[in-house]
Amino acid sequence: MELVNCIACGRTSEIFEYDEGKIVKLFLDKIPKSDIENEFYVSQNLFKENFPVAKAYKIIKYKKRYGIVYEKINGKTMLSYFSFNILTMINLSKAFAKLQNDFQKEINFSLHSYKKNLVYNINQTRLLNKKLKQQILDYTEKLPEGNLLCHGDFHPDNIIITDNGFVVIDWLTASVGSKYADFSRTVLLIRYGSIPKGKTIIENIMINSARRTFLNKYIKKSNINIKEVNKWILPVAAGRLNESIPEKEKLTLLKLIEKNKNYLFNT
Repeated sequence: MELVNCIACGRTSEIFEYDEGKIVKLFLDKIPKSDIENEFYVSQNLFKENFPVAKAYKIIKYKKRYGIVYEKINGKTMLSYFSFNILTMINLSKAFAKLQNDFQKEINFSLHSYKKNLVYNINQTRLLNKKLKQQILDYTEKLPEGNLLCHGDFHPDNIIITDNGFVVIDWLTASVGSKYADFSRTVLLIRYGSIPKGKTIIENIMINSARRTFLNKYIKKSNINIKEVNKWILPVAAGRLNESIPEKEKLTLLKLIEKNKNYLFNT
């Protein structure tokens, strides 16, 4: 089958129409096959356990690239509903917090360790000097492993709102670990994450304003120990430096690390 109708694209994949009622998530060449197999494995297991995820049918190879065939989910991302309306943002943040809390539980299938993945990414980044990197690694090793399901990239653009509820997509970085680690990752993504390409100037202004409101409400609605979350901010920020994100975002994270390193290493 020739894939011609690309309906969405991101930093790791492109989405194409497939058979009736299906799409294929075609990953970029830079994504290891093992990561793709992990997403397929996670999606299948979560679907069996009635988590709000898209059904995964199979892995395919198309012109030297690998992809996963999913059921097509009709709806719009939560990010697309962001607005200046305070009530809208409160309702979205409440639903977002509940959704994350609902899936952060023990699971009966094996997954990689969140902390081990984090340590790997910190080791791989070239943007930290050797001394600082080792300090962050030593600090990270002291943090608790945790045994709960972590999405690893939980943000409003990975939540699809349908007529029947919410669907969580993009389980490429799923692992088991501390809920505080997953929460801190979400805080960083919402606060500092780059806005998807293709937005107008007005849309960018609106999204930046809305996500500040959303983040504040999300933290309150989550009813989580923010001190425990803050313990993970620095290593999670350091690990993100190894990802394919815009240079501007990397510079912001480097400033965050520099600003907070002394506080964290003295706690």
